[in-house]
Amino acid sequence: MEEKVAREEFPIWAGLPGPVHIIEETEWRDMEKDQEQEWKWPLTVRFGPFWKKYMILIILCICLPIWTAAACLITGTIVRRNTEAEVTERLNHEWRGRMQSYLDEQEQQRMASSLLTGEESRQAAMDAEADAIARLLYGYRNNSLRDRKTLIWCVLMRTDNKAYPGTVEAVVNQDQQWMFYSEENPIRPDDKDLALEQLQAWHEGRYPSGLATDYVYAEWTQSDIVLRNTWEKNSRTGYWRMPE
Repeated sequence: MEEKVAREEFPIWAGLPGPVHIIEETEWRDMEKDQEQEWKWPLTVRFGPFWKKYMILIILCICLPIWTAAACLITGTIVRRNTEAEVTERLNHEWRGRMQSYLDEQEQQRMASSLLTGEESRQAAMDAEADAIARLLYGYRNNSLRDRKTLIWCVLMRTDNKAYPGTVEAVVNQDQQWMFYSEENPIRPDDKDLALEQLQAWHEGRYPSGLATDYVYAEWTQSDIVLRNTWEKNSRTGYWRMPE
């Protein structure tokens, strides 16, 4: 009777031999859970021995790229720092070299400028000395060239002598020392050229033969100028004139 009812309710299985079991919902869910367990456990059981066998190799395969990347990063960092240090040192060396060259050039220019300024100052001072002597020579313009040179060296010996002022202008302008001198005397070009010539020799230390700093007294006549080394003439008095 049960078989007949089953055949009528499920005709598709009517030809199957034996009774058909109808699976309840709870049984079906239990079967699904069993199937899930069957899928999970075999994977674990299957890969367990594989993992144990190749675990070191797998770890090496994973760690090798990481180590390689880390090594490359470290090496790159070291190389970059060394390169930066080398480039910085080279640039600093070049900068120091250029700065030193610049400072040397500036120092040379400063020294050249200083030398030029010193030469210009010396020339200006000599011009002022020559002007003073030229005004003095104007009063002795009727004397010979030799006489006027002798008078110039009288001025220069007084400048060297500690008993007189220490500059040419002061010696020339000393009160009541020169018969024909006046600050109003004109400066003749020939007198100034003669004064510059003798001043150049004096500044260079080229003194005429036989001259000394005690020849500070000038004896004048219309035809002659002679220097002597004593104010009063006596047996010890020495005389000097510019050599011809």
